[in-house]
Amino acid sequence: MMASRDISDIKNLTQNEIIKIEIFGLIQDGITDKTTIFDTIQKASDFPRPTIRRASKNLRAELEKVLEILSSDVENHKDGWQKKKLQLD
Repeated sequence: MMASRDISDIKNLTQNEIIKIEIFGLIQDGITDKTTIFDTIQKASDFPRPTIRRASKNLRAELEKVLEILSSDVENHKDGWQKKKLQLD
């Protein structure tokens, strides 16, 4: 499907997973314009634009959760340092 990346076992990936891989790959290639990223993925995959936008939104939400965890404070307890626990949905 997607010629720009080597995605082995593509049959077991969802559209969402393929789009996320492509977004990361295009950003690593230096493309930073969202419209260009979406256009490139749409042309290479024939996925509908709303599907690409939805996958992008999901990826953004996942990355925000990761950033929240990595940005969280560490609480000091009697028994030593313990990381503040955050729940992923």
